[in-house]
Amino acid sequence: MDEDFNTPQAIAVLSEVVRWTNSYLDEPPQSPAVLSRLNDTFNVLGGDVLGIVTDTLIGEEPEGGLESRLVELLIRMRAEARGRKDFETADGIRERLREIGVELMDTAEGTTWKRA
Repeated sequence: MDEDFNTPQAIAVLSEVVRWTNSYLDEPPQSPAVLSRLNDTFNVLGGDVLGIVTDTLIGEEPEGGLESRLVELLIRMRAEARGRKDFETADGIRERLREIGVELMDTAEGTTWKRA
């Protein structure tokens, strides 16, 4: 913001981007390319120009936060079920995590996860 410009108008445009994005998300299917451009526009205007948008999204938490600890707990419960050969419970935990956007990856070193 090296130059004097109409900040309220810039915030209004940012709000319009959010409003348009929300409307777009309500009408499937969405194009990943369009979503990427909307995200870029929001980040440039809100972050680079106005300095009010950070890299951390609302609702995101630092590593080791409550969400991470809960997923790790479910992974341990799944491992225990697998150890008892209760594959129905283990598969159910994996499926429910997948439904909420958590992808499990089983490796020789153990199970890891990421947001899908």
